[in-house]
Amino acid sequence: MLPHLPELGIGIVWWPGLESITAEPGLIDVVEIEPQAFFLETHPRGRVLCPEAVVDELRGLPHRKLLHGVGTPIGSPRDLDPRQLPLLRHLRQTLQPAWCSEHLAFQRADTPLGRSHAGFFLPPRQSDAGVTRAATAVTTLRAALDAPLLIETGTNYLRQRQDELPDGEFVARIADTADCGILLDLHNAWTNERNGRQPVREFVASLPAERVVEIHVAGGFELDGFWLDAHSGNVPPPVFDLLAELLPALPAVAALVFEILPDHIQRLGVNHIAAQLHRLREIWDARTRHVWPTPSRPPAVPFAALEQGPSPIEWEDTLASLVLGQDQDSLLAHELAADPGLPLLRRLVDEFRAGAVAATLPRTIRLLARQHGEHHVRALLLEHASVRGPEPFSRTEALQFARTLRSWLVNDAPTLAVLDREVAQQHRWLRSVAPELDSAPWPMRKTSSDSCCE
Repeated sequence: MLPHLPELGIGIVWWPGLESITAEPGLIDVVEIEPQAFFLETHPRGRVLCPEAVVDELRGLPHRKLLHGVGTPIGSPRDLDPRQLPLLRHLRQTLQPAWCSEHLAFQRADTPLGRSHAGFFLPPRQSDAGVTRAATAVTTLRAALDAPLLIETGTNYLRQRQDELPDGEFVARIADTADCGILLDLHNAWTNERNGRQPVREFVASLPAERVVEIHVAGGFELDGFWLDAHSGNVPPPVFDLLAELLPALPAVAALVFEILPDHIQRLGVNHIAAQLHRLREIWDARTRHVWPTPSRPPAVPFAALEQGPSPIEWEDTLASLVLGQDQDSLLAHELAADPGLPLLRRLVDEFRAGAVAATLPRTIRLLARQHGEHHVRALLLEHASVRGPEPFSRTEALQFARTLRSWLVNDAPTLAVLDREVAQQHRWLRSVAPELDSAPWPMRKTSSDSCCE
């Protein structure tokens, strides 16, 4: 039975740079923390930790707190990284969030590169067996955290399939099976509708209203004919209109949270961010206090209609392999390869990996681009990606690319010197923010203990 959860009000996903937002009286009531954004790996496939200085800073934020996972998605039990679970529980005990949440997606699968991280949240198999796998992951993560847990409704850039549950019913069945709450990401749902999936109102009507505890809103933009859930700016007016319309029919909602990625804070500006929060406050204050009856849910899809089609494991392995550019030869692989959303997913993974490298090794990347052109740099990144899957942490991704790049620069002493200086700088920075890190530097040569197939 989902426990009664406190009403919190208006919140924002917290990042450094939002201090003026959190300091302004009455602007927000709660901060949501994405803990894995602050995690570090001691070395490839090594221990995961959160620097105590960061924990102290998060503890000192002057608002109620929520924990929103971005590294242990619950679309598949494979994603529950045992290195992260004790650390997440420690943060839950230290920060005392009112509840925790995680994405209904998957990231890990068995591919030709071995057990791989996909580098992006991918949609799970929406079948009865997929419900069971996701509910198992929810139950395991909730027990590890020892806290109420919400599942976040996700984006799906693939076309709706005839052999899968409708989006809303899939979420509803998992929530009912696992007896958990729902984090309704309204921008995700609107994005899905814009890209040709289930209409928002139909999606929300399918959810058990008494389980919808939190709502996210965010901004996005168009790319390659798709609308992206990019957390990049202002909330689109239609999303605010949907929120004002739907909120009164969701009486269990206890928090409205605005999401923006740290890369966009300075560009958007704190005044524009504050305006988004003021609009959320207006909608929150205008909602009726009357407890509405639970809206009638559409009839369930018969299980017999879902007996055909791929298993969840086949779905995860095939989709992840294709997203990582690894060819597959099966009926499902050919179906997914023909989906217009697959090239977008590949591009998003490539952009994530390239962004991680450019942010961590900026001088090396600029030097290579000046010497050989941006196309050459992109080719190097793609060649590295063809033999090694993405890493779960962006700094690990960049340092792994540095190791590959070093083997290609044996005859380019000037660029190699710049690369080595930047890697050494990363080692010094890591130890300065986390003295508890292992004393040995990351190896710059591949060893038998560092396998991409681990």
